[in-house]
Amino acid sequence: MFKRPATWAHNSLVFNSERAADGSVGPTSGDVFDLLQVRRVPGYRSQRDTYHLSQGGSPGRILKGLMATQLSGNIRAQAASGATDIRVSQWGSLRDKVSQLRSAFDPGLCDSDSPGTFGVYTFDWFEPTLVSGYSGWIPQRVWGRPESGVEITERTDDQSGCGFGVTIVSYDPRVYEPTEVTRILSPGTPTGTLINAGTVPGPLCAVITMGGAGSATFTITQGSQTFVLNLSGCANTDVVVVVFENSAPYGNRTITKNGVENYALKVSPLTPNWMSAPMGTGTYAISNHTNVTSCTLGTYSARS
Repeated sequence: MFKRPATWAHNSLVFNSERAADGSVGPTSGDVFDLLQVRRVPGYRSQRDTYHLSQGGSPGRILKGLMATQLSGNIRAQAASGATDIRVSQWGSLRDKVSQLRSAFDPGLCDSDSPGTFGVYTFDWFEPTLVSGYSGWIPQRVWGRPESGVEITERTDDQSGCGFGVTIVSYDPRVYEPTEVTRILSPGTPTGTLINAGTVPGPLCAVITMGGAGSATFTITQGSQTFVLNLSGCANTDVVVVVFENSAPYGNRTITKNGVENYALKVSPLTPNWMSAPMGTGTYAISNHTNVTSCTLGTYSARS
């Protein structure tokens, strides 16, 4: 892996800290946490057909499961400024850094520090690419939590460094760009596009701001799909949020009004067209938009 900065959100741990986003070396000397490799291992579950026999059978569905993101690298210690015993100072610095790394990736601490997410945090890094518009590097983000803490590989011949490895488990197996892509629709501009620059469909979220009682059939359309809401009971300044699928960036699928879950707003059938953001450019439109001040659509470019 080419060296670029990377960040684990728990305890704000930074890898390759002397590097700028373009890979250039900054004013500091020597990385403390030197991240060398990021390896993603998606999980799949293959099934046989529903009515298979003990002998034979035919293929069933393939389900995508958890994704493991494996990090590996080195810890490099530096002697304290003005240290009289360089070797002892480096050894003490190394042990401090090992402790810092263990704390950042301790599953129990992650869970206790963020119980609302069950210990899930973001990990950000860069991947090289030849795709136009990225200047050679795509920013990447996964949401996950440590599987079992950090493994440290001690070196008997070197007291100024050691190796490490850690696995982050993600329950949403997609990899995202960290910046949300949005498009604001309104009665004056009821149609617009939303770009998912990734390689798989991305999650979709709609934030609808009201200026008064709305239509009983407010409709969001994307291609042949429609999603209908009853906004007739809304008042000025009410905010309705639709999260169309479970995802790491937006959380669980839900419909809320002023922060309170309210599935009764959904007019669509029992199994409605819960939309996603298709790869490339998706065109969206709103109709029956009485007293809708704005409808902000959001997604994150997603990759497999």
